Amino acid sequence: MNSLFCNNHKPFSFYIIFAYSRDGNRVIKRFAEQGGHRLTPIYVDPQLFADAPVFCHYTSEMYYRLAAHQFLPQELDRALYLDPDIVAINPIDDLYDMDFEGNMFIAAEHTHSTKVANLFNKLRLKTLNAKGYFNTGVMLMNLPLIRKEVRLEDIYQFIRDRRLPY
Repeated sequence: MNSLFCNNHKPFSFYIIFAYSRDGNRVIKRFAEQGGHRLTPIYVDPQLFADAPVFCHYTSEMYYRLAAHQFLPQELDRALYLDPDIVAINPIDDLYDMDFEGNMFIAAEHTHSTKVANLFNKLRLKTLNAKGYFNTGVMLMNLPLIRKEVRLEDIYQFIRDRRLPY
């Protein structure tokens, strides 16, 4: 959050989706509000993700970004998801204002400089026909389209079908 504040000179609205009460939410909220920003905590009943396949690096919390469209205010038409360890070193206006061109997400794809990693990820994730591999730690979401098209059960089934044996 601080890197966004330092490199962008406008107010932000943050939403934190969580399942268990965290005292840190108050501290983060105070920090954001002191800088003229807004932070809205969104509590999610953990039972909503009781059917989510969880293992290894797939925790139930991982699904929050994929289900964010269900919890964010209906009047929002876009949201930028950022992993908490992301550091913004530039203004985000160009990214945030990009045209979705009919897509549900805008994300950073790993490019030619990472061809070996890209192939490894395709093998690891069993997505050999995928056009590429993108970082889900930075995703701009087209909320109206996602609300129309995305069902959590479809995501769960996709993961179950491709579950790796580790």
